[in-house]
Amino acid sequence: MQMDTLISHLNKFRKFKLYFIGDFNVVLLKDSSDSILFYNYISSHDLKFLNDLSTRLHACLDNVITNSDTVELVCEVTNFEISDHRGLLLGIVCSGRLDAKIAQSFYVRSLGLRNIQLLRNRL
Repeated sequence: MQMDTLISHLNKFRKFKLYFIGDFNVVLLKDSSDSILFYNYISSHDLKFLNDLSTRLHACLDNVITNSDTVELVCEVTNFEISDHRGLLLGIVCSGRLDAKIAQSFYVRSLGLRNIQLLRNRL
């Protein structure tokens, strides 16, 4: 399984906060054998899901999986109207001072109508 390889590799970085964000194509809102297996697999690596709302029709396919303390995180579902899936917004609360020795950069793109229209035109 590709996820095994990825998580095994990332175990070297356990001291860091990890975020897997995307379409996992597992319907997490239903108790199917696939969703239970996926949930148990993720939990066995001390990871947790942040989203329990539907992102496509009545299915929760998109999610954020993390080892971070969930008190520091806010996950919301929104409709950007550029996909058949609803989008995920992840807010990360940074408390305390940021370590100046670690290179940090943030890029924020406005989700205004102009930028959404530019993205639609590129698609």
